[in-house]
Parts: sequence; structure tokens; C-alpha cells
Amino acid sequence: MFARRGLRAVSRRRINFLIRVTSSPLMPWRASLPTTTTSSPTITTAVAMSSSSRAPRVFPTSGFQVIDPADKVGEEQLPFYNRDEYYPMRIGEVIGEHYQVVAKLGYGATSTVWLGRDLRDGKYWTLKVHINTLTHNQERVVYRHLASVTIATPDHPGKRYIRELHDSFTLTNPHGHGDHEVFVMVPLGMSLKTMQERQPTRVFEKMLVTSALDQVLVGLDYLHDAEVVHTGRSCIYLGI
Repeated sequence: MFARRGLRAVSRRRINFLIRVTSSPLMPWRASLPTTTTSSPTITTAVAMSSSSRAPRVFPTSGFQVIDPADKVGEEQLPFYNRDEYYPMRIGEVIGEHYQVVAKLGYGATSTVWLGRDLRDGKYWTLKVHINTLTHNQERVVYRHLASVTIATPDHPGKRYIRELHDSFTLTNPHGHGDHEVFVMVPLGMSLKTMQERQPTRVFEKMLVTSALDQVLVGLDYLHDAEVVHTGRSCIYLGI
């Protein structure tokens, strides 16, 4: 986890924080629309379109295998899962006025993560939708701190390896279960863990390992200069 160190803004309280050091120089992310495998109906959310906006894509409602509603998938498999806490996202839905959801990227204990396409310019973004019972979002606190802090070396090379918060907005649950905070961030590449699992021998070449470790250490050095410290037990929290 990450914590802000000695920050007067929150009475010097330790703030745990999950952040990811990007591996884009090794594995650049390529924007491509994944094959849709959803049984959700076509979303017809009204969107105010300007002359330069792109029309939302229409996704198919048939021609694929439908998952049995009794089968638990994704976050539904978590032992503490409560469906009322999560936003019931649909592929094709437009949220935040101009982000169309085109695929699901993952999930966690406090959020689900989606790939969204900005209808204004066609650019892809990661949309992290938090549960509606998250009373204190530590990640947001540290993101805002990193965006405002002035470090001794503003051109620190480690800054490029730290994910930034591009935008955020609130999403109202359609079933009246409160609001969900949404983070908009740049999509990242494949994690080293996933990449390792796809290797025939599950062994990386020395050059790749040293390059990845260099990025991690330089990124951590930047965080320390910004008074953010890592307090987790494992480098797995880095998501590298």
C-alpha cells in the first residue's frame, strides 16, 4: 500500500494507497475493441452530442453464449459480495456524459474496472467504478496530493511511471442504492505477472527483468520525493 508521509493537509495521518507503476515502455497498450460477450440489451442512454462528437456504438444482443444467471462470475465470487454496493454496468452504456463502456477489464473488493471510449475524440480510458459504501477513498486523496505537490526535482524521471487521475465524476445507482465515484485513468499494459504466465518456461530474459526493476525503483523514488511511501507487504501491490 502507499501512504502520504508527513502531510499537514490531513493532520499527518497515514493514508494507505494502491497505485500502479506503468510498464508501458515494455508492453505498450494498444487500443482495440474486444469482442463483446454480454447478454445485456442495447443501451440507449441519451447523450448530448456536439458537432464533433462520435455516435455511441450499438452492441449486439444475440449471437453469443448467454451465461446462466445462477453462475457467479467476477466480483460475484467474492465472499463478501453485495450486489447493491456495485454499479450494475452494461456494455454500451454511456456514463459521465461522454464515456461509452465497451468492455470489462477487471474487479476488486471495492470497485469494478471498465474500458471506456470517449465519444468526443474516440480515445480509450480506464473507468474505475467504486462501490457506493466506500466512505473514505484513500486513493483519491493521494492522487490529488500527487497532482498538487511540488517536489525538489519537478523533472524527476520516475513521474512517467506513476499513473495519474485524468478525471473523476459521480455515478448515481439506477436502483436508488446511492452514488458511485468513478476514476478516469489512462489504460495500462499487461502486468508482468500475466506476461510471465504466458511464457512457455515462465522465465523472463535478464534484460526485461532489469528494465522492469529500474522502472519500479525510479517510480518509487519519485513517490518518496513527493512524500508518498509504500507500506504494503509485497511488490504485488505495484501491479507491475
